[in-house]
Amino acid sequence: MNAQQAMTAGSRAAPRVAWLLCGLSLVLIAGAVAFAFFNRDGFWESVRLLALVSSALVGGMVASRRPVNPVGWFLLVSATCFAIVVFTERYAKYGLLTEPGSLPLAKAMAWLPQWLWVPGAVLMLVFLPLYFPDGRLISRRWRWVVRFAAFLSVFNAVFSAFQPGDVQGTGLVNPMGVVALGTLPWVIDAVQLSLWLGLLLVSAASLVVRF
Repeated sequence: MNAQQAMTAGSRAAPRVAWLLCGLSLVLIAGAVAFAFFNRDGFWESVRLLALVSSALVGGMVASRRPVNPVGWFLLVSATCFAIVVFTERYAKYGLLTEPGSLPLAKAMAWLPQWLWVPGAVLMLVFLPLYFPDGRLISRRWRWVVRFAAFLSVFNAVFSAFQPGDVQGTGLVNPMGVVALGTLPWVIDAVQLSLWLGLLLVSAASLVVRF
């Protein structure tokens, strides 16, 4: 298969992949809403979960129709990450807190919300503004922002994955938490917060420069 054939095959597969991710996100969101009801999380919690539906649908439509534009994929993959987060978080809460021992792999599920929110947030809040609307950076000089955001997101995700203690304020305990990291979070969080705020400002500034 030559390069042209590979590109043609990829363009044909892209819509199917896009709608597959969209469908997966919608199923997970529906499951999260159900578990939110069983956990008695309240009406507004379910409404907040349903807000992810628009991101999944818009991302699926844009990615399927304009697969070469990364904007649609940023929306779609971000929605998928957050859909996994909200589903596994509420699944684990039901299996460990609401009805302990009632669900298989509930403890393992409590690990995913601890770190998977990072790529979802980075794609939506940093990468999307940088590439919106045509899928291109303003110029090559902005590539350093992309590289730094990718590096910081990987570091943040790995650190969060093994950070001990409460999982995102849910009352769940991170099953992969490393006790030795317990004395570091406040230092690392303070540094990361300042770096993320700087990235968000730069990303927002790219929209101002572009338009």
